[in-house]
Order: sequence, then structure tokens, then C-alpha cells
Amino acid sequence: MRDEVQKLDPRVPVTTVRTEEDHLSVALVGLRIGTAIASAFGLLAFVLATTGVYSVMSHAVSRQTREMGIRMAIGARPRDVMRLTIKHGMTVVLVAMVFGLILTLSVTRLLRGALLGVSPTDLTTIVAIAMTLASAALVACYLPARRAARVDPVVALRSE
Repeated sequence: MRDEVQKLDPRVPVTTVRTEEDHLSVALVGLRIGTAIASAFGLLAFVLATTGVYSVMSHAVSRQTREMGIRMAIGARPRDVMRLTIKHGMTVVLVAMVFGLILTLSVTRLLRGALLGVSPTDLTTIVAIAMTLASAALVACYLPARRAARVDPVVALRSE
């Protein structure tokens, strides 16, 4: 390229010759770093949220051991205890997700400039994130619910 430019006009200095891709990668390095940091914080928030749901559900199940034992002693099946525990946990999660969706739709308008290739109200992205969060919360609720379903009624009633 230098030779061609020099043939056309020898007075034009040609110092740096780069491809368009190189120019774009230099121009977008700040945005890429910001995106990587935001992704890391998003992943951390996801892990903390899932751990929080698991912790709260584990605590609730441990506090209700006697109640679960009474339920099973009067005829509740382990499946019923699991269903009740998961329903309780997922109800709280779904209410929180509705509030989160409202907050997301209001905040994404402020971040419109930082979103490349995705609209702030992209339905596919929002549904994918909601399904991922709901799935993780379901697993986080399932593990304590399984423990609740294994409560021996006799042991639970004698514990207090």
C-alpha cells in the first residue's frame, strides 16, 4: 500500500498501515473490557443469587423439620412434601423475577448506548435469562426439598 500511495503522490506520508479489523479492535478495546467486567459481575451475581436461594431454602427446611415430620406422620407422602417446599421457594423466586424484570426494563433504557446488536427489550435475551435463573432457582429449591422429603417422622417429632 505504501508503494501505491507513493506512486500517486510522493508528498503524502504513510506511517501506519493497518486493516480495518485492526482499527476496529483498537477502537472497541474499552468497550470489550467493560463488557468482560460486566459479564464477570453478572456471573458473580448469578452465583450469589443461586447460593442465596439455596441457603434460604435450606434454612427454611431446617426450621420446619418438625412440621414436615407431622405432615408425614398424618399421611403426607414425600412427593407432597417436596412439592410443597419447591412451590414455596419458587413462588418467592417468581415474585422476585417479576420485580427484576420491571427494574431491568427501566434500567436498560439508560444503557442503550452500551448494548451492541441487542435492543434493550430483546424478548429472546430476556426470556433466556429468565429461564436460566428459574432453572438455577429450581435446582436450588429441589435440593432442600429432597432433604425435607427424607425426614423421618418419628425422629422429627422426638427432636423437640
